[in-house]
Amino acid sequence: MKSPIFEHGVMTTVKTAFNSTATSIVLDDATSPNNNPPTPPSGGIAYLTLTDSSAAADKVEIISYTGVTTGTGQITLTGVSRGLEGTTAQSWAVGDVVNQGIPKTVANALIGPAFEAERATTDQTLSDATEATLIYNSETKDSDGCYNTSNGRFTPNKAGFYLITAGAYFKGTGISQSYLALVKNGTAYKTYARVGDGGSVAAHGVQTSRVIYMNGTTDYIEVKGYANVSGGSPTLEKAGESFFSGSFLRG
Repeated sequence: MKSPIFEHGVMTTVKTAFNSTATSIVLDDATSPNNNPPTPPSGGIAYLTLTDSSAAADKVEIISYTGVTTGTGQITLTGVSRGLEGTTAQSWAVGDVVNQGIPKTVANALIGPAFEAERATTDQTLSDATEATLIYNSETKDSDGCYNTSNGRFTPNKAGFYLITAGAYFKGTGISQSYLALVKNGTAYKTYARVGDGGSVAAHGVQTSRVIYMNGTTDYIEVKGYANVSGGSPTLEKAGESFFSGSFLRG
């Protein structure tokens, strides 16, 4: 199912009375400046609210529909599902009011966890030419408490697609190669960001980002990094370039 479709200023009235089992509903054509309910695309859906008074409703029903046909002075909603969002399917009379708001479940589906963390206070010492989990040990924001500063894992509590971004500032003597990987449930997620200079630079800054689906329960994301130096051990610097963030996009 595609995302619900909305239109601003939707307001019209019932043209033909209908009972609690009707799945096709005839409405009046909206008068300016109001708009008619939107027409969902193929496979799409839209929601409407029915009330018996726009000022002080004592009957309310939320419905969805999948199609619209037009006629002279009227529109017909088809594929109607009744009594949604905890409301009850009811009978409606000519002149009852129809408008469009955002149902609670749709609104909630637009909201999800977000976090940002960075490497702070101390550098993280890595083993030369060895992939390691990077620990971003200081949160700058974490809306739902889903990031763990001890193990560097983001485990979101809501299923959906997330924009995941990470950066690392590696330092060391003669860095010849470094890379950064977004790792989901222990497996690198598709691509690495790599830098190779073949020799003798003192620092590498690397960033990468992906849109990743998370199941909202057990899926986690962490960042792994690698740096190859000519002497000593590389470090993940406590710098602004060393960061890890994630934000919910959609379910």
